[in-house]
Amino acid sequence: MDPIPKQIGRYTITDTLGRGGMGVVLLGRDPELDREVAIKLLDSRSFVGHEARARFTREARALARLSEPHIVQVFDFLSEGQTPALVMERLRGRTLRDIISKHGAQPLQRVLDCAWQVLRGLSAAHAAGIVHRDIKPSNLMLVDGGLYKILDFGLAEVADESDLTGIGGVVGTIRYLAPERRRGIEAGPTGDLWSLGATLIEMASGKSLPMDGNVSVHLVGASPAVNAWLLRMMATDHLSRYATASQALQALATAMPAPEGQPSILPRDPLSHDSTSVIHSAQSGHITRTVRPVVSSLSKTTGGRSRVIRIPFVFKLITTIWLISTAATLIAGWAISSHAIATQEHRLRDNLSAIAGSAAMLMDPELQRRLAAHPDPADPGLAHQREVLRKFRALHKDILYIYTLAPLPETP
Repeated sequence: MDPIPKQIGRYTITDTLGRGGMGVVLLGRDPELDREVAIKLLDSRSFVGHEARARFTREARALARLSEPHIVQVFDFLSEGQTPALVMERLRGRTLRDIISKHGAQPLQRVLDCAWQVLRGLSAAHAAGIVHRDIKPSNLMLVDGGLYKILDFGLAEVADESDLTGIGGVVGTIRYLAPERRRGIEAGPTGDLWSLGATLIEMASGKSLPMDGNVSVHLVGASPAVNAWLLRMMATDHLSRYATASQALQALATAMPAPEGQPSILPRDPLSHDSTSVIHSAQSGHITRTVRPVVSSLSKTTGGRSRVIRIPFVFKLITTIWLISTAATLIAGWAISSHAIATQEHRLRDNLSAIAGSAAMLMDPELQRRLAAHPDPADPGLAHQREVLRKFRALHKDILYIYTLAPLPETP
């Protein structure tokens, strides 16, 4: 193994995270973004006929094309110099291999949770024309928050670069190789599904799979529908399996809707520092659940098959904005109307009070008493009073009647 450098590109190397047959994974720091990263460095002695370098370059391209939370994220690829380097997110968690070896068989709910999440990652890879080719417990990591991530696309086969594997060549880990790959047939998406099925069986049983690929396809405690789904995942004939991970994911949604319980959690014992299970993550957010397809109230059944109806996010966003805007408009309109009505009522009361006060001042009390005591139509004071009332009524056309009241004799 080549000596570990202190600097790779702009990244400062601070520690060694793990070693393998193809190279070493280092812990580095990105000074520009001030974050820790994991750097996969391939051993220069592994470059035989440039095939290892080509595979390593292909891993960088494959991962750079994918943006999916269940696949390790690639930040940078350094190809200058004798040894290329792949800069990835630093993951905090443990590989499934480490969990099984330390804790044995896992609960069925955790096994199925792993199936949901890994199929999500493989769906994105298969849609991009990428086959992983080496799905196994050591390449699946359970990180903080219960999220499973797919690691190590170094053996990934990109659809337009299939000439890197020689005829009859078998690349991968023998225990998890699909039957056709053991015979030297090139891998396809269905090979990843067989490997994932074998991984789930080992996860549920806690026992290593036999080298001859003779696996008992059964999950203890699972429903018949789930075991039937697993049986098709691991069919001997690859044409009898689901064509892609997306189809397998939808079939799992039909066999077993997304669980409502808590997601997978990491065991509480300290992490090991002797394998790739200690590749850490720069992501500090707390992840609580992966996104899964639902086939309950939003599904229709046609011809015995369940078809999921998904509402586009843009439509949901527009509908939410419209509802909020409508509610805000109604509330604002109600508030403005209430204020306007209250203002008008206040002004009307003020006007009526002013008019009543003016009318009250029209009558001369002395004149009114004199006329009441000696009513005389020809009295000049009465004529003057009538003229004052006529002018007041002309000024206030909304007043129909003006009454003048004289005190009765019995009124004190």
